[in-house]
Amino acid sequence: MERRQGRALVELSPETGRTHQLRAQLAAVRAPIAGDRLYGGPRAPRLMLHARALELPSLGRRFECPVPESVTRWLDGGDARLPSPGELVRRVADAHCLRAPLFEVASAFRLINGAGDELPGVVVDRYGDYSVLAVSSDEAAERAQEIAEALLSRGSRGVYFKLRERADQRRIDRDKNAPPLPIAGEPAAPELLVSEGGLRFPVRLGDGPSTGLFVDQRDNRNLVSRLAGGTRTLNLFAYTCSFSVAAACSGAREVVSVDLGEPALARGRAAFEANGLDPAQDRFYRED
Repeated sequence: MERRQGRALVELSPETGRTHQLRAQLAAVRAPIAGDRLYGGPRAPRLMLHARALELPSLGRRFECPVPESVTRWLDGGDARLPSPGELVRRVADAHCLRAPLFEVASAFRLINGAGDELPGVVVDRYGDYSVLAVSSDEAAERAQEIAEALLSRGSRGVYFKLRERADQRRIDRDKNAPPLPIAGEPAAPELLVSEGGLRFPVRLGDGPSTGLFVDQRDNRNLVSRLAGGTRTLNLFAYTCSFSVAAACSGAREVVSVDLGEPALARGRAAFEANGLDPAQDRFYRED
């Protein structure tokens, strides 16, 4: 259909089979789809395969969707950027739809994951009714308020802001990089109790760059819960001890948590208590 910057936009009309066959056949003629890591496609923010039209004869329905900005931008050789305001609101809505099943099993989880949701430089974690917006690019920082308003429109009561800089965290301006109050909506309680499966964790959304729980480790905590029963578990660099909680709740005989920060360990003990565990039954060491 088009050729620009040494890249081509191709239209494919499969009559049978699955979309995976399109990827395999293009790779076979040495034209793998951009972003297709399985077949050696060039690097791209996403798999550049888009369903422009889909017809379901059994329902008498036909669906059409124009080629998204990310594909046309890639064709022009451009870098990944945030979309226009209207498209940004749609992508925030798409992320909520994609993570809708998580609302049933956890009150804390990763809601928006950067370029994977076509929002480069933007990460949003959900904690109960509140969102924490972490940005890692100048463009995302400039449009933080716009993103926060989009999150409010999808049900967040308040949106906290974190600026992720590659810098010594001891030298950053905490009030600038991690304001104690939300940039949109209403503030949460100073300490908020969130759940993940059967586990409960206290978090502090406005207390510096971290909240006390890394929500992108949900699957790993679940793995610990499956493996730790009856074991002696050592958790190094334990931070607020979420992995220790997972091990103890799954029946570990002994849990030892080690971290350099005493405040983090104190919050770990509070997490034990929030799950009905006696922290005195396990060991906490402030060590390097």
